[in-house]
Amino acid sequence: AEARDSSVATANRPILDSARLKMVGYDCNSHACEFYYRQPQMNATELHAFTQFVDAAPQRRSMLEAFAWLCALPKHIALQWVNFGYSLVGAGGFALFVRNRSIGSRGRIHTCFLESQAASGNVSKAYAQVFASVAERDLPDHEIVTIVGRNDAPVELRVGVSATALAAFVPA
Repeated sequence: AEARDSSVATANRPILDSARLKMVGYDCNSHACEFYYRQPQMNATELHAFTQFVDAAPQRRSMLEAFAWLCALPKHIALQWVNFGYSLVGAGGFALFVRNRSIGSRGRIHTCFLESQAASGNVSKAYAQVFASVAERDLPDHEIVTIVGRNDAPVELRVGVSATALAAFVPA
């Protein structure tokens, strides 16, 4: 098992050496490990290398476009100035993560999430029922926003609302 673990870690090295490993997830059924990294602000060389990694696969390009759309910034500026993280799993699994406070607009996240859900035809009824009519100033912190790409589906946007924040909107 020790040799397997080291080979898994080697296969899932961060995209850039400057990334910081924050967590490792393990799926007991598939035996897949998911490595979660925080990416510190990049210099020009790192930005170029990260962009090359993303541009190498159409699905990752779509994820970066969704990230830029969510941040309301051009891609290279969003990558340079918005704090984000990513995960790597298996031979090609990749997801981007950004904190609500890094984007700075709960209303922007709310709107992008609803638009993304409508575009994919996968509308979250629970989210829409609770937050569709909430004024922007009253929206809860959406915690972590996740952008997931799959080869067989459009880019998926996910949001997390804590149970504590949710309790203020859902009657007991």
